[in-house]
Amino acid sequence: MSSALRRDAPLSLAACALLLLLDCGIVRRPEAEGELHLLECASAADCSAVAGATCAKGWCVDVETGDRIHQNALDDRTGDVASCTVSEQVPNPPIEDQAALDALEGCEKLYGDLDLRVAADLRPLHALRNLFGSLTIRPERQPQASLEGLENLELVSGGLQLTRLAVPSLTSLAHLRSVGARTGGGLWIERSTGLRDLSGLERLAELNELIVTDLPNLVSIDALQLPGRLEWIALGDAPRLSAAEALRSVQAVDTLILSNTGLAHVDMLARQSIRSLSLINNSRLTDATGIGAVEELELRGNAQLTTLALPQSSTGLQTLMVYANPSLLSITGLDPLPFLAALRVRENPALATLRLPGLQTLRDLDVVRNPSLSSIELPLLLEPVQNLVVVSNANLPPDSLVPIASRARNVKVAGNQGEAIGLDPCPYQRDGFCDAPPIDNLCALGADQVDCGN
Repeated sequence: MSSALRRDAPLSLAACALLLLLDCGIVRRPEAEGELHLLECASAADCSAVAGATCAKGWCVDVETGDRIHQNALDDRTGDVASCTVSEQVPNPPIEDQAALDALEGCEKLYGDLDLRVAADLRPLHALRNLFGSLTIRPERQPQASLEGLENLELVSGGLQLTRLAVPSLTSLAHLRSVGARTGGGLWIERSTGLRDLSGLERLAELNELIVTDLPNLVSIDALQLPGRLEWIALGDAPRLSAAEALRSVQAVDTLILSNTGLAHVDMLARQSIRSLSLINNSRLTDATGIGAVEELELRGNAQLTTLALPQSSTGLQTLMVYANPSLLSITGLDPLPFLAALRVRENPALATLRLPGLQTLRDLDVVRNPSLSSIELPLLLEPVQNLVVVSNANLPPDSLVPIASRARNVKVAGNQGEAIGLDPCPYQRDGFCDAPPIDNLCALGADQVDCGN
């Protein structure tokens, strides 16, 4: 799996996805058992079968009183609709045999989370239209060979997770129009080698989060008409996927992670509102010019990336992390920035200068193992740096750091041009950095035992 960051800590894309599940309620059950018998909705049309009802915050409610409506309030027009509960147990146990799934045959509305751990025959779900809960298909022993049986599914109020599919397309989901309407849940497609695109999801118009990972043959997600606003998009381990056209429709997204994709350029992001953007291990990406206004920006391990040019509108940038981009020659567009919460530049062997002429406030500066770096220019810095770590930059003169280091609160400046390395005992123990081989050479082998995990 590709590595990805959320804020400062490195996480794998799968780990980020797991956090998303835990934090955002993709598999969350209703808080009260009684809510299983309330009518959920994505739009007013879902409540039209009950006289005087409308949809409010994911529930069918009485238009006069605002009270939530129970399932037994359905009038004669829907009296023949079969509504079922997955299980009386809370939370619902996973379905691990075909018999448990067969018991749901004929259900048009299903309440509760449906978690399939076996490669099952889904045809007993042929009548299912609305699932008020989450649907998880993640067979543990063999791939899911068919999605036949889900042709009538329109709404999944929680999350939809599809893992280990052995299907050529998602056409069985052609009627799906809403995922995560009440919970803010997402669509997660993972480890499905047969998928080349997302054909079958053309009607999916309501979605808050999208995670697509470990699909080596995926070339396009353009069939998915992404809504204008999403909380989270994570596309990873899909090296043939450019995703450029599909992302153009997104106007705003809180977190966007593109990791190990076929992305070649980022100009489609120029007009988008993105809080946190991570571009990680994208081997075709050569130029990051075109990124719009973001608050947090991470570039990591993009082998051919030579230029990062931020626009004049990037004055809202608060955190910039540039890690292990072997071809990166320059970072431009930083001139107008008056403030940064954190600037972290690590292991970029070709980067020669780091220049922020307008920066007045910088809380954390972390510059580590950039062998070609010869200057750090912060001429207008007015306030002391809170945490300064500048180590193992072989061509960086220590004297150039005196104006910054002399006022910084917490300082670690070591192993730069002409400074001693291989120290024993290590003076930097318990600072959270491994300063000994094989990570660094500030201290002798075995001298930084706590931080290096020896």
